[in-house]
Amino acid sequence: FGSRYFMRWLVTWRRAPVGWNSRTAGLFKLSHHPKAGVTTYRVPMEEPGKKKEKKVAPPPPASISTAALLIRAAASKVLGLRPGRCGGDLQPTWTADPGTGKITLSLEGCARDPFPKESAHLALLKAIETSTNDAVQADVALSLVELPRSEVEQRYGDAPFHGKMQNRENVILVYVPGMALIEVPEGWSVLPSSGACGAISFVYVEDGAKKEKVESVIAVKKKQLTIKFRVVNVDASGSTSASDLPSAEQVREFDSGTALVSVAGVDHGVVEQVKPSTTLTPEQAAADAFGRNIVDFKALAVDTGADLISDELLARFERLVIGRGGGERCHRLFRRGFVFAHRDFDKILTLMEQRKPVYLLHSCRGYPTVDKNGSQAMHLGNFVPLQITKWMQDALGLPVVIQLHDDENYLKEGQWDDDSKSDNMELLKSVITEQVRHIAACGFDKAKTFIFSNLEYTGHMYPNVVRLWKSITYETAAPIFGFKGDTNVGLCGFPAVQAAATFASSFPVPLAGHDNVSCLVTCTTDHDVYFRIARAVAPRLVSCGHPLEGKPAMLISKFTPGLQGVSSGMSASEVNSAINLTDTAAEIETKLSKYAFSGGQVLSVDQRKFGGNLSIDLAFQFLTIFLDDDVELENVAREYGTGQGDSFWSSGQVKKKAVSVLQKIISEHQDNLTRVTKEETREWMAVRPLQF
Repeated sequence: FGSRYFMRWLVTWRRAPVGWNSRTAGLFKLSHHPKAGVTTYRVPMEEPGKKKEKKVAPPPPASISTAALLIRAAASKVLGLRPGRCGGDLQPTWTADPGTGKITLSLEGCARDPFPKESAHLALLKAIETSTNDAVQADVALSLVELPRSEVEQRYGDAPFHGKMQNRENVILVYVPGMALIEVPEGWSVLPSSGACGAISFVYVEDGAKKEKVESVIAVKKKQLTIKFRVVNVDASGSTSASDLPSAEQVREFDSGTALVSVAGVDHGVVEQVKPSTTLTPEQAAADAFGRNIVDFKALAVDTGADLISDELLARFERLVIGRGGGERCHRLFRRGFVFAHRDFDKILTLMEQRKPVYLLHSCRGYPTVDKNGSQAMHLGNFVPLQITKWMQDALGLPVVIQLHDDENYLKEGQWDDDSKSDNMELLKSVITEQVRHIAACGFDKAKTFIFSNLEYTGHMYPNVVRLWKSITYETAAPIFGFKGDTNVGLCGFPAVQAAATFASSFPVPLAGHDNVSCLVTCTTDHDVYFRIARAVAPRLVSCGHPLEGKPAMLISKFTPGLQGVSSGMSASEVNSAINLTDTAAEIETKLSKYAFSGGQVLSVDQRKFGGNLSIDLAFQFLTIFLDDDVELENVAREYGTGQGDSFWSSGQVKKKAVSVLQKIISEHQDNLTRVTKEETREWMAVRPLQF
């Protein structure tokens, strides 16, 4: 508005606090020039002599501060930082989002110099997350002590000190055995052990109102590492002990600034290590409605490197399903936590939200039950994962590849007959026809589904099988799969055959034109290890442009329990543990009534007083899996579990309800089965392009 008026405004502004009025809020009118139509304003200044109050964030809950210290120590091991000097500024996200924290560390002096490229950052973050949860699993006792600063400096030098923290006469130190000795702010409390906060999950991306917000990131130019995290045991509490502090030599090791963890895909010559499958005890293997369970699936997920399916991820999945017209909600087995864990499913959702292609893979391992007529039949344990896969195809319109392991069946069950001078391979191959009929009867879309047997199709996959054989050593595979000296070489090589199906290049015709398409595997916990092997070596077998570095994403579900108890899955080899898809209504009723383990009380008076044990009651477990009505299931759970309510539920009545539900489902399947001929099975197995 002209230099003359600007100078007048500037002079008036510099005369402050003239015209100060402590009761007036808003802007002060300084001058008005009627001809120019200009009015100038300034923001009110602070009242003279009065300092602006600075908001101080509340101290973090003990679970958050403990998790932050573990992350800080783990990041130091992975990146080669000094755990004390790298800082650890904590944003108070727990005030708005309970159970979370956001820590920022300095990368100054990082041992990884030059720092890996951005494509390796996710692997580094995952390695820090894994190392953090290793510390949680170790569950070591933490110590919190207050000492004179001079004593700490004399004993440890500057190793424990936070670079930006104000110098104090006394300092508060937290000791994480084997990892770090760190100074913490006044007012902080920590839990008595590293495991008390429960599993710690990193939040990588969150959905904002308009766009996704990256929460955990490595900013190389700023030399900062920021991680948002979430703890399981939000309200954990307890007091720490003032146990012995580490020696000066131990602290020098912590403070060496050396990268002590090699990261697959980042450090030369290192591939992801695969742990043997976790064995569950009978007490751990039970589950009741809506995921309230005895099994510590969180520990199982952490142990094998999988992530639990969070409420946020499930809601995001449901939005995608609704957006694609696949229904109004997720399948009941997702809602109830039966599908409980995943690997990179969040990335698959991102790809599908971007309308990028994805294919589903389901592996039918094992061999069908021989029913009363001597024919082969699948059982409910085979049926449930197929139902999940079929629903995924319907809801999202995805192509599906289903792998049948007739080769593994022969390697395990093959026999030589001296009289006929032949083996039983042809008999075992004939089982495949019945399997295909049952799979087709589940309702898959034939135009989008390719079913293949390994014996017939492996030639197409053979280059990838050989690459996998080359990448996996016997020393790695033997403890994972239990190979011993008398294991035949075919079984030793079989994991590579199963893993090869996770690479799109194994299907040049069915997935024609989609060589870099990502694979999403649906499997149960006992099959998980086969695909972890594939994930471990995948980055070395695919082109660098693959969205997931070649790794198959996974949806992992619990197993369907056998009739004789929740400690194991339904098995074809145990006649009285399985309900077959060819069983009659009477046979279903007999099996459930006679063999299904009950968690109810023997006497009705005791049932009314104590209620039933849902976690071990097989009939209730089947209702959890197969009854679609959430409200009805919740009523049964409440009234049978407590013995109270409007309706009295005895164990016999729960079994009757389960019988009626299973009879209806199996009857519908048998009707569908009659419409699938043996001749039609060849159409499902024909090598042809699938619709995307």
